Amino acid sequence: MEKAAAELKYRPNAQARALRNARTNIIGVLVPDIQNPFFSTLAASIHKAAYENGFSMLLSHTDEKPDRLNRALEMLGRQRVDGIIVVPHIQSARATLELHDSGMPIVAADRLIPHSIIPSVTADAVPGITDALMALSSLPNAKIGYLAGPQDTSTGQERLNLVKEISKEMGLEPPTIFFGGYQELAGFEGTIDLLEQGVNCILASDTMMTTGAVEALREKNLKIGKHVALVGYDDTQLFRLQNPPLSVIDQNVTLIGKKAFEMLYDYITLEKAPKSMKIPSIYRGRGSTMLAP
Repeated sequence: MEKAAAELKYRPNAQARALRNARTNIIGVLVPDIQNPFFSTLAASIHKAAYENGFSMLLSHTDEKPDRLNRALEMLGRQRVDGIIVVPHIQSARATLELHDSGMPIVAADRLIPHSIIPSVTADAVPGITDALMALSSLPNAKIGYLAGPQDTSTGQERLNLVKEISKEMGLEPPTIFFGGYQELAGFEGTIDLLEQGVNCILASDTMMTTGAVEALREKNLKIGKHVALVGYDDTQLFRLQNPPLSVIDQNVTLIGKKAFEMLYDYITLEKAPKSMKIPSIYRGRGSTMLAP
């Protein structure tokens, strides 16, 4: 049979093979904002790992809206994908859990669904935030402000709680908090608000808010690293090319994406939920935290 197939230059039909194996070799990936460099890098990392393992990927941008995420989950369930990697939203927890309970392998990336059995790959924010606060608090006359993310996401809640708890453990004055969303405009408006309250050291909670903070400081003609210290979130090329380069909390998003696919692959092939994992964040100190006395 193999000899005859070789002589006829037979190539197995991918769809027929998938039907025999009851798999499609397609996964779904749901991210809240594809324009955010963090999530575009996450998606690219997942795609690379999927391609290397013979999988295709359906990508959906949910715009940080629970109703869109719910519809995307429903669509992927109908499309017979083999599994899903999702950046979840707390308000979409029920829809995500229902699809998972129906037998769909699901892995959460970057964020998690609190008190659920869905496995996740997330960053451990403790080391990065600890070292960032230590660096900012060591600056002369430091008055720290925090650009907090949305409190209906696990990352927004966790990072805010850590900033408060670690500041207290260090014996620091409670940081001034601005509550916003993971958007550039929120970072811009929040920075203006913090400056008006006398803040001279700013910690942002994500990539887009960091970008907004940079724009606000430029509009106010304040030199980063001289007049105001700034720590951003995520180690993007844009932040490394700033003058001065920005100090950041690096979550290693590429590794998060790679591990998320590996976890989903094991879930699909072994038909057993893998264990969740946390990847340590790293504070990378650069010129934006060299505040002049």
